Amino acid sequence: MEIDLDSICYNLGEYGKYQFISNILLGLVISFSVASSMSYVFSAGDLSYRCRIPECEGSDGRPEFRPDWLVAAVPLKSEEENAPAKCDRFKINPDFYDNNHNDSIACPSSFFVDKTQRCADWVFEDTENTILKEFHLECDDNRWKLTLVGTINNVGQFVGLPIGGIISDAYGRRFFLVIGSVLSAVFGILRAFSTNYTMFLILEFIDAVASSGVYGAAFIIGLELVGASKRTLFSTILCCFFPIGEVAIGLVMWWLQDWRSFLLAIYVPGLFIVSYFWVIPESIRWLAMKRRYREVLTVIRSIEDINRKKLSLNLREKLNNLIQLESQNVPEISLIELSSEGPVKKGLGNEPISRSDDVVSTGSCISEPAFRKILHSRTLMIRVLNCSFCWVANTFVFYGLSLNATDIAGNKYLNYIAVSWVELPAYIGTYFLMDKVGRRPAESLSLSICGLVCLAFVFVPAEMVMLRMSLYMIGKLVITMSFTVIYVFTIEMFPTELRNSLLGTCSMLGRVGSMIAPQTPLLATYFGTQVPILLFAAVALTAGALASLFPETLHRKLPDTVEDAQNMDK
Repeated sequence: MEIDLDSICYNLGEYGKYQFISNILLGLVISFSVASSMSYVFSAGDLSYRCRIPECEGSDGRPEFRPDWLVAAVPLKSEEENAPAKCDRFKINPDFYDNNHNDSIACPSSFFVDKTQRCADWVFEDTENTILKEFHLECDDNRWKLTLVGTINNVGQFVGLPIGGIISDAYGRRFFLVIGSVLSAVFGILRAFSTNYTMFLILEFIDAVASSGVYGAAFIIGLELVGASKRTLFSTILCCFFPIGEVAIGLVMWWLQDWRSFLLAIYVPGLFIVSYFWVIPESIRWLAMKRRYREVLTVIRSIEDINRKKLSLNLREKLNNLIQLESQNVPEISLIELSSEGPVKKGLGNEPISRSDDVVSTGSCISEPAFRKILHSRTLMIRVLNCSFCWVANTFVFYGLSLNATDIAGNKYLNYIAVSWVELPAYIGTYFLMDKVGRRPAESLSLSICGLVCLAFVFVPAEMVMLRMSLYMIGKLVITMSFTVIYVFTIEMFPTELRNSLLGTCSMLGRVGSMIAPQTPLLATYFGTQVPILLFAAVALTAGALASLFPETLHRKLPDTVEDAQNMDK
């Protein structure tokens, strides 16, 4: 007895009202997941501040950040930035010091201009409050503590991905989607009440572990509800919710200006995801795999009611027979065709889009026989290493550009929002590009253009803010496109027997790039603001050149064996 779940989707409407509602509801979860993966950009963000000069400031009211006498009391951070140093001030010259602390003429003349000292009190330019101010993480000596938050977040995601996969396989996609989201909300809310840096860091890690597989679970549930021809549409809409979430957290922090209020505002809505136990169906394929056919029928009836379509008599009869066998506890009755790879088998550009670093299956570890096959194939071994580097390059540059957007001259919130918003046209345009020019040119060109744009950014004067921002946004757009292409490309260039494990391996290794990316602001602190962008350019250009060595896969049958994969180069 055999029943095809893709045929059921076709019978009930490949993308009807039910799927559209599910698309939006799952998209909201993806938008919420941004809180866990990107909130540290603002909660652990750097601030603009300088030394407090009690000899000149006075004690009434909030001190002015850039008074006229400041250049005589505080050295510049650097000539190019024209900003006051954050933790150094000029030493007092006792020969010129005047006891009248508020005398604007005597105050500047009371300092040496060639001798500095560290300060222990600061004046902040804005009222914004992050953990830097509250946990006293001022000065370059503590900058690593701010950047460590992002790295710890990504380490947590790395640890959580396989754990999430195991839970999802054992207890269901919906179960993990809800539990992961709600736990993330709980730990995010607790983080808002952190009393010290260590507590904040631990809760950041646990939050990342809890939520790391939520994005993938949302994709799996959603894609299994729609017909094969509509998966690209469904996944594209889902992907667009991630930049919407990024924009939302930027707007919230811009409005609240306080990291505690910010975390509460973006995490409290996650508690309502517990309602998804009743409004989102469990994955039909997972239910079928667990031989829970009565629940499969319940989901199908819900789709029938909302889409106003009926399952064919033939398919309903087969499903009822399976339910009868289930009630009789007949072993080995799971004969449903799961078609887990779906449209990817066609290799014609119908693959679902995803933020692929988050969609890692539990089978991401390569088995020993498969590992031997890779080792004995020089072509595949080189391809795996090349692909892994391209994954690292994509995650490193993608997250690096997102994180460093707040350091560009101008309004840091607008910069972050603009750099996030540009992901929308990137997702929408990617598949048009891949089908027009092919996978290899799309990957190689997008990486190369990103590298060239980052290189050009370095040579544009800081005063030309609009041009610099435009180049930065172009860089983010093309690296987003590259990130999407590499997922599809990885699926299509490896053989069926190794495809799942190699996709998981490459994407897990790619997480190394996102772990390193939060440390790039440290490079700017110690070696200059242009160094991170130069590094992004170098990595992207190198990956772009290496991507040109991949075989083209557009309109080609997916390789089934190692030999098929080896012959793709020919």
